[in-house]
Amino acid sequence: MRNTRRLASVATFVLVAALGCSDEAIHTGTLGPTEPAAVAPIDHSMVLRDSTITMDTAYVAQGAEEHLVGATVNEDGSITKNGINLGSLTAPGPIGPTGTTGGGGDSDSSLPAGDKASPGTNPHGPLMDLWCMVRIWYYTDTGEILDVEILYCWDDGENGGGGGGGGNTNPVEKEVTFALFCDSNVERGSYGKCLLSATDEDGEVDISDLSISWSSDLGASDSGIGMDLWGGTATEDTEITVEIGDESESADITVRARFNYSFSSVYASWSFSRTRTGSAFAVYDLPPSPNNVPRASEGSGPWDDRYYMRNVPAPDVHIYVHDDYSASGQPYSGSAGLCGSNLPANANYFSVNGACNTIPNWNGFKNAVLAHEREHENGINTCLTGSSAASSAAANIEKVVGSSSASVEGAAQREWDNFYLFSLNRSGYRAAGWARNSGPYFWHRYGGAWSRGYPSVRNETGQHGC
Repeated sequence: MRNTRRLASVATFVLVAALGCSDEAIHTGTLGPTEPAAVAPIDHSMVLRDSTITMDTAYVAQGAEEHLVGATVNEDGSITKNGINLGSLTAPGPIGPTGTTGGGGDSDSSLPAGDKASPGTNPHGPLMDLWCMVRIWYYTDTGEILDVEILYCWDDGENGGGGGGGGNTNPVEKEVTFALFCDSNVERGSYGKCLLSATDEDGEVDISDLSISWSSDLGASDSGIGMDLWGGTATEDTEITVEIGDESESADITVRARFNYSFSSVYASWSFSRTRTGSAFAVYDLPPSPNNVPRASEGSGPWDDRYYMRNVPAPDVHIYVHDDYSASGQPYSGSAGLCGSNLPANANYFSVNGACNTIPNWNGFKNAVLAHEREHENGINTCLTGSSAASSAAANIEKVVGSSSASVEGAAQREWDNFYLFSLNRSGYRAAGWARNSGPYFWHRYGGAWSRGYPSVRNETGQHGC
C-alpha cells in the first residue's frame, strides 16, 4: 500500500460519540487527514505479465482507499470487506470486472481517463467534501483488490475545490455513533475493563480498521488498530480517555475497597528448642513485625506500574517447647540407680521416665504446657479477628496504593507496626497455670538432683485480646 493513512478510513463520516457510562456526552465532528495525499507512479509490469490481474480507476473519498485492500469488487461496483459492505465509500459507479470506469486493464498500460468525469465536473455518485482519483489493482476472476494508489485529490462543494458540485451543502455522510462503556465501579484487585462499540443507522459497524488510543490518568496508555476491549487488575480510581482521530472523550472508573480485607486467625506450629525457650518450659513466639508484611502487587492495563497490597499481613507465630521434653533432650548426671534400673550416670528426662514407667505422666505435663501456650494464642486471635483496632489497621493497609512496590510496602509496614506495637503485642498475656503436685508425677531435674514431682506452670493474668 502506498500513500495511505490508517485514520483516513473515516474521513467522510460524521462522528457522534456517545462516550461514558452513566452520563453520555455527544460530540459531532469529521475525522480524517487534512492534507492531500501525494501522487506516486505505479508499476505496470505486474499487470503486463499476469493477465489475471487488472487495473482500473475510480473516485473515492480521500482515506477510504485503505479500506479497499483485501476487499472484493461486487457486481454493482460496490466494495465488500470482512462481510461489511463499503459501497458508500465508492463513486461514481461500476469499477472492476463489471467496468466501464477506465482503461482496459492488462491490455492498456497507459490507463487514460477514458469515460471518467474530470475532477472539475464529477457528475456521478454522491458529492463529498474531499475526492480522490485512485487506481485499483484486482484479480479479474474474483474481484479481490490487491492494491490502491492515490492519483490526485480535490475539494468538492463549499470547501472551495475546483468546479463541479460547487455550492452543494448536503454532502452524503455516514453518521456513526461510537460508545465507550467502562465498568463504573470495581473492587480493588479485581478486573476492570472498557468496551468500545460503533453503530450506524444500519446496525453495528466494524471498527477493525480504525486507529484507537486509550490512556489513564495514572500514566498507562496503549494504541492499536481495531482494539475494542481493554482492562486489567484495578488498584485505584482512574480516568480513561479514548481518542479516535481528532475526537476524544473520558470516562471514570471508581475502585472500591475490598469489604473482606481483614486479618485472619493464626495457629502456631510447635517444635522443641533449648535456645528459644531458655529456662522456660515453653514460649509462644509472636515475632516483631518486619517479616510479616507481604510484597506489594502490581496492577495491569490502565493500572500498569501502580501497586497495592493484594495479600493481608499475618504474624508468623510459633510455639517452642523446651528440649527436655523431647526424646533427644539433654542428659543430666545422677540418674544411675533411679527406679532400680540400670540407667547410665547421665540420662535425659525421656530415659528416666521410661525406666520409671512414668512416660504417660511426662507427656501429660508437656501437653499441659502446650495448652497454656494455646491460651496465649486465643488472646492474639481475639485481637486479630474481633477488635476495632484490627479492623482499622486492615482497612488502612487495604487502601495503600502507589507508584512503586517499595513505597506501598513501606506504608503498609508502618500501619502494621502501629497495630503490632499498641495492640497485638499485648493481646495474649493471659493464660492459666497448673500448680505443682496437682496431677500425675514424673521424674524431672529439680535443683541439683532428680525429683519425682510435678513442676508448676505460672498462672498469667495479663491482657486477653486488645
